[in-house]
Amino acid sequence: MTWRRCQNWLAVIWVLFFVIQVGLLVMRSIVGASGSDESRKLTAEMWSWYVPMVMPTLTLIAGALFAAPAAPAAPAVDAREVSAVRAGILFVLSIAYLLSIFALLVVPPSLGTTPQDHLQLLHDSNYWLGAFQFFIAAALGTFFPKQSAE
Repeated sequence: MTWRRCQNWLAVIWVLFFVIQVGLLVMRSIVGASGSDESRKLTAEMWSWYVPMVMPTLTLIAGALFAAPAAPAAPAVDAREVSAVRAGILFVLSIAYLLSIFALLVVPPSLGTTPQDHLQLLHDSNYWLGAFQFFIAAALGTFFPKQSAE
C-alpha cells in the first residue's frame, strides 16, 4: 500500500468516527436541552471531555493532508510503499482508540448508569485514554509529517 493511500484511509477512519460520535453528542445535546439542569450539565461535560480526545489528532491529520502541495511536487513520497505491519498497527490503534471513545459515550447509559456515574467514568477514563492518545498521536505524527512546499 502506498504512503498516500494509508494516509487517506487513516483520515477516513478518523473522520468517519468523528462524524458518528459528534452526531451522537448533537442528539444528546438536543434531547438534553429540554431536560433538567443535571442533564444539560452532563451534556456540556461530555462535550468538554470529547473534544480534547479527538481534535488534536484530527487537526494533525487534516493539517498534514491539506498542507500538501496541490501540484504533484513530490510523487516519490506519495508513491513509496508503507510496511504492512506499520500500516496495520496504525489502523488497529486508531480503531481501538475510537471504539473506546464510542463505547464510553454509548455503553454506560444503555446499562442504566446514572448521569453522575457516567460523568465520573468519563473523567476516570482520561488516565488511560490520555496515554493511548499520546501513543497514537506520536505514531501518526511521524506518519503525517508536514510536507514542505518546495
